[in-house]
Amino acid sequence: MGARGFQVNIAKPPGGFEVRISPEVQAHLRLVTAEFTDFGWRWASVVDRLKQTAHVEGVTIDGQPGQRGGVFVMDGWRIKVAWHVLGDTVTVLRADF
Repeated sequence: MGARGFQVNIAKPPGGFEVRISPEVQAHLRLVTAEFTDFGWRWASVVDRLKQTAHVEGVTIDGQPGQRGGVFVMDGWRIKVAWHVLGDTVTVLRADF
């Protein structure tokens, strides 16, 4: 049980979580990278970080275990991301660049 009596079902493999990106985020990412070609490595850095630390990164959203969000700042970019952790998978639900 978690600190507030919630059980969080996560199982981070040694190589990290499987990260899935919602179709909406993928579409937005394509638009941004078409205009800002150097953005791709920044997004890849965020995904790599979530792969290892999504279960503790950011803050819990609405008190829901597994629902998390955070802001990653790199070279003047603010990348806001909301994700869900369940089992060995992280699903990026929303992102704003």
